[in-house]
Amino acid sequence: PTIRRETASALARCGPSGLPALRALAKDKAPEVRLEASRQLVLLQDEGAPAILARLLQDQDVDPEERALLVRHLVLLDGPVPELLNELAAAGPTVVRAAAIQALGNRRFARQAPPPSFFLKMLDDPQAAIRQASARALLVLAPRLSVTQTRAFLNSKYPDVRRAGISR
Repeated sequence: PTIRRETASALARCGPSGLPALRALAKDKAPEVRLEASRQLVLLQDEGAPAILARLLQDQDVDPEERALLVRHLVLLDGPVPELLNELAAAGPTVVRAAAIQALGNRRFARQAPPPSFFLKMLDDPQAAIRQASARALLVLAPRLSVTQTRAFLNSKYPDVRRAGISR
């Protein structure tokens, strides 16, 4: 796998002529090879990258930490990215969910982002990473909340959420 992973990195330097081999490596049996090939396809803006990345993000054989890092690459892509981010934010490993929630808070997706109520609901999640990602997304997408919505922050049972509400 190490040689194939390094090959994926090298192929990216070949530009468009390396795309067919990178696409093949994105289907490799070793998760680390699929990861590297997918990263390179995204960076090269390959038209097939969104579908490849979507499969990889939902691949249970890929380490959740690695999948969370891949979520950051989604903001570089066009297409149905917010829909995929919504799916990832709803269920799965905490680290992936948190990365998806934070990505939904990217200004690039402001017109397609879920409503503030989506993020406000996440402020009650038992996982601190989910709550913190939701609070950060709200600060970007909804800098001015209603009094009722602000109370959701201030009345939370979680100190980190209350602190985020005070800093608003």
